[in-house]
Amino acid sequence: MGAFNPVHLSFPVLIGAGGVGYIRHWGERDDFDNNWEVDEDSYAFFVFEPGVEIEFNVIEWMRFALVGSYRFTSDVKLNYKNSVFGETAYGGTPIASTDLMRSYNVGVVVKFGLF
Repeated sequence: MGAFNPVHLSFPVLIGAGGVGYIRHWGERDDFDNNWEVDEDSYAFFVFEPGVEIEFNVIEWMRFALVGSYRFTSDVKLNYKNSVFGETAYGGTPIASTDLMRSYNVGVVVKFGLF
């Protein structure tokens, strides 16, 4: 083990892909006879999330960290189906904005181990 430095900075980066979907639901979830769910739309996206993390040594084998990052994603294009049980009023209408997955993130992390 090296010297016991009380504060550390790290720069985590997430690079990957993900997916999101939307399900339209009618009726009560407990009423199986009058319960309808339709997979409205789904979409895959690319994600890149750089961040900064400041870690504080609590004891030799435990660290506490505050994390901040920003998630960049490709556009997510979710649209209502053209026809669901005879409905056509919303066909092709976007469900949400294309940047719905882009956002600032903050968090708290507790790490255990030999550092």
